[in-house]
Amino acid sequence: MKIENLRYENKDGLAKVVATISWENCNRSQQDIYFATLPEYSSALSLKADTYLVACAFLAARYGEERIAIDSPVCPILLEGVLTNLAWLHRYWEKFSRTVPVIEAPLDTHSVSRPEEHTALFISGGVDSLFSLRHNQLTVPEGHPFSIRDVIYVQGAGFPEDPKSSLKLDSLDRSIAKFSEVNKETGVNLIPVVSNLRTLAYRGYSDDGKFWQYCYLGASLAAVAHSLGRRLTKIIVSSDNPISDIAPEDLIYLAPNYNSQNLQLIYYGARFSRLQKTQVISDWDVGLRNLHVCTANGNSNCGKCLKCIVTMTTLEALGKLKGSRAFPVDEVYPELLQTLKLMTPGYLSDYSSLVPLLKERGRDDLVLAIQRLIESYRPWSDWRELALQEIKRNIPPQVTFILADQDEWGTDEWVDERRRLPFLEKDGRYWGSPPDDRTAILELERLKDDGATFLVIGWPAFWWLEHYVDFFHHLRSNYRCLLENERLVIFDLQDKLEAAA
Repeated sequence: MKIENLRYENKDGLAKVVATISWENCNRSQQDIYFATLPEYSSALSLKADTYLVACAFLAARYGEERIAIDSPVCPILLEGVLTNLAWLHRYWEKFSRTVPVIEAPLDTHSVSRPEEHTALFISGGVDSLFSLRHNQLTVPEGHPFSIRDVIYVQGAGFPEDPKSSLKLDSLDRSIAKFSEVNKETGVNLIPVVSNLRTLAYRGYSDDGKFWQYCYLGASLAAVAHSLGRRLTKIIVSSDNPISDIAPEDLIYLAPNYNSQNLQLIYYGARFSRLQKTQVISDWDVGLRNLHVCTANGNSNCGKCLKCIVTMTTLEALGKLKGSRAFPVDEVYPELLQTLKLMTPGYLSDYSSLVPLLKERGRDDLVLAIQRLIESYRPWSDWRELALQEIKRNIPPQVTFILADQDEWGTDEWVDERRRLPFLEKDGRYWGSPPDDRTAILELERLKDDGATFLVIGWPAFWWLEHYVDFFHHLRSNYRCLLENERLVIFDLQDKLEAAA
């Protein structure tokens, strides 16, 4: 891999740093990778090669590149950290580490001068980042070097797969408006950033999402931080799990290894539980009103997905859901919890911690619902294996089926001689949840016309059943349901119902 031609660009009303990435050992086209922000923050952009070493190291390892050759100097502190993280990747994720590439780059001999210390925070609007902001302001004196002055919002819920829409100025303006109330109260600046880095990371493999979430997310955020290296001296990456739930293979906690002489990354909040974080936010009116945990429903919380339900139930236990305005309902009922399946230890501990508070509030109905959830707990891998066996029993070999699982199962293109198409699909790749019912219906019919004969909806997408009302009316009115249980719903797209025929 070669990283070369680092440059500044001003295009589409945005300021960018850009580098050209060329592959040497895998058959991939040359790409220009950029990090862009609004012109008023152009002075923050750094042209140092550190940004691209961090961005490309894991990708070079994953795709079998023997070396990373950079024509600009890199920080020796950062170089050591990158090599350490490559060793961690090879230790815990050998499937994503075909090689440990040699890094060929001159070493930087001087630092960038700055007028003062400047701390920032990556913000999404979720529990972890809002907690980090609030806790920092409650515990760090104003004016201290560790006091947060900027929040960095990476456009597109952590890098869009199709960044063109996010490059529009009105899209970035909406990002600023989204956090305007929080920014006004806290006095921090919001710096929106957009990058096409995901297009370099994704190749349409079934495990692209797993690689991004568990291995590459920390590196991608660190690359953004280094791209703003002429402004930032410290940046906070919020922990999404307490220490008790952090697995060794979840490599985001290695983000501080991407420190350089000029920039320090801080992994923040791991000593706090989800309940403790939510309690801090619940006592902060502005934070509570602007809490956004949902990745499935644009700029609002759907109130039906796993993240929404656990947050709503936590607020219910704290007596802060009613009147919060962050969610479409102001009370949680047992029926909502009955739609869930707990498959990770993290969610198991999250719900278990709520039982004493709910008992104190007299919500024995929710206590019983949580106890049933806990009793039905099975590891995610067991549920996935059962679901795949049911797919094989109900769908014959040598056919094409559509799988709606929010790209969580990590299945290959072929499942035991059955071709799998993601839903939504673009160029064979998962393209996110449907924005509306009409899109879902049109996409279903398009894939059906292209040869798909079955639709499988896995439990990660069960919230769709209530969210996309017209889409599921279309399904149930037109196609026979072969199987419906707590793991799967399967429709036979060849078997048109008589009333619809």
